[in-house]
Amino acid sequence: PSRWNTFSSARTLFLSSSAITTVGCWLSLIVPLSQAPLWPLLERGHDVVGSDLALGRLAALKGLGAALLEADAVRLPFRDGSFDTVLFTEVLEHLPDRAAQRDALREFARVLRPGGRLVLTTPNRPVYRVVVRLWSWFGGQPPDPTHFSELSLGELQALVAETYDIVQVRGKFGFVAW
Repeated sequence: PSRWNTFSSARTLFLSSSAITTVGCWLSLIVPLSQAPLWPLLERGHDVVGSDLALGRLAALKGLGAALLEADAVRLPFRDGSFDTVLFTEVLEHLPDRAAQRDALREFARVLRPGGRLVLTTPNRPVYRVVVRLWSWFGGQPPDPTHFSELSLGELQALVAETYDIVQVRGKFGFVAW
């Protein structure tokens, strides 16, 4: 639930964007298409290109109305400067290591137009681990085994600052924990 509230409030970031790519479309699979994070962007007339490494995920998104293609985050099939915004939502931690994360961030910079922006969300490792531990006490799921390289806030800021000027950092509930 907080994920969607955070994304909904973040939609205002896209008001000046017309060409948007979302890398890693899996997020749209866990809610009905009418509530998918991309839906409001499409409704507002943005040109949206979604990509994912898994063809099966893309097939499930055909009704969304966005252009969809199979692509790896570290080797996107777009020309330099193709997009105003790159949306990378809850995917960074699924890349195998820091080198792959660094490569993906550089690739996003390549496909962004001058003045474009990267909108990235990822779990804050210390907070995520506490939440998972608490959740497990109440019979919740174990940690996601596909989280190969989670980052703390400091690690994320350092990694992103290698390629981008950081404009805003927000936590899920409006505050940022270590």
